[in-house]
Order: sequence, then C-alpha cells, then structure tokens
Amino acid sequence: MKRALLMTLLLMGCIQQDIVLDMNVSADKEVYRSAETLNLTLTISSNSNVNATVLMTGISGRMNIERAIELDAGNNLLFVDYKLPSCNVCGGIRPGNHDILTKVIYGNVTLNKTIAVEIQQ
Repeated sequence: MKRALLMTLLLMGCIQQDIVLDMNVSADKEVYRSAETLNLTLTISSNSNVNATVLMTGISGRMNIERAIELDAGNNLLFVDYKLPSCNVCGGIRPGNHDILTKVIYGNVTLNKTIAVEIQQ
C-alpha cells in the first residue's frame, strides 16, 4: 500500500525523483591538423527523462558551444562537429595539446568531463 502511494505521488509530481546522470566524452582521434573538423561523441546516461544543457568550451577559448538537449531515460548520444581554428601566429592557436571541457547541466546537478586533443600545424 505504501509503495503504491509513493508511486502515485511520484507520478503526480508531488515527490521529486533524484536524477542521476553520467557522461563520457570521446573524440574520433587523438591528433588533428590545423583547420580540421573535430568529431566528438557524448554518451549521457540518465535515470529519467530530463531537459538539460550541454556546454563545451576550450581550444584556447575558441570553442564555445551550448546546446539544449532532451535526455531520455537510459543512454543518449550527442554528436558534435567543430571546425578547428588554424594554427598560426597571426590569430590562430598554437600547436600542441588543448583541453575541451564538457558540462551537462540539469537543475543544480552539473557533470564535468575534460578531454585533451593534440592539434598540429
């Protein structure tokens, strides 16, 4: 009886369910050339259907992506393509390792994951 009452209250929205999120970020390769397209895959697991925001920043301040995403319960895939800036002294980026910080934000829950990619001239 108690369990049925709790389920009814949960379904009616009277009790808030704890949302559990998990994330993995991967790039299609480790080394990129200047001005090449970076292909990222985000795997986001959720125990419930939620609307979240994905933020991706990095590449020496050049990458700044924000996307609203509807997550289903289970595993969700998000593919992000980003054309890398040129490596040059006059306004591009320096060759070397660059971090990409990915955040998934839902309410007061924030997941952070950082990966590094190498960019060559």
